[in-house]
Amino acid sequence: MPLLRTSLILFFLGFLSLARAQEFRTFNLTDGRTIDARIIEITDGKIVLQRADKLTFKLPVEAFSKNDLAVIREWQLADMQEKGTLIKLAGNSATADLQRQPEDGLVLFTWWHVYKVTVTNQSPYELADLEIAYTFTRTPAKLAQAKPKAETETPQPLPQSERKKFTLPAGEHFTLSNSSQLRRTELEPGWTWPDGGNAPLSDTLSPLTATVTFKGEIIATLTIEPTAPDFSKAKDKTSTAPTEAEQ
Repeated sequence: MPLLRTSLILFFLGFLSLARAQEFRTFNLTDGRTIDARIIEITDGKIVLQRADKLTFKLPVEAFSKNDLAVIREWQLADMQEKGTLIKLAGNSATADLQRQPEDGLVLFTWWHVYKVTVTNQSPYELADLEIAYTFTRTPAKLAQAKPKAETETPQPLPQSERKKFTLPAGEHFTLSNSSQLRRTELEPGWTWPDGGNAPLSDTLSPLTATVTFKGEIIATLTIEPTAPDFSKAKDKTSTAPTEAEQ
């Protein structure tokens, strides 16, 4: 038992020493001085070091050796990642080219829906090992058919997704966008669908969910709601029939 107890104590002391060694290190300054300290803050371009006796030093980045700068970089990236300030993830949705085309008791609306997601590097360093992924679903409108209601097929959602790895310089942006063409069919007054009813039939989109990972760890997520078009502002679709000069 005494041997086991001694081993546990030595292990515990060794663990504490390792943890302390990971925090405190010897910084080699460009003027030849050395400081045994740990980083506690980076502010206004200055590195704040703290020695074991709690004495602090605020030094400019230029005062540190190349090896120290690598340690400072990793500390700052980890600190920003923990605080959620490493990147900014933003996005929006919009509609475009909304057109209206009447045809034999029907009014067909077509438009483009655009999802856009932007990642901004808020750190002072280039970030590699970034990956962004998004997903949403598009569900086509049910086709009106001259079938009994029980036999009418229900449209299945169509998954839409993309995943991309990228490197982002300090302060720069990376944007992904997705455009989906959608349609909506309305009935003119007095008309009904072959299988009954007169409600509009419209394609639909689910919200888009985006995720950004850094070195395999999720650092930001975002959900964007789709934008509904204002059908009262639709423009009449121009005829696509060829002119005499084109025939």
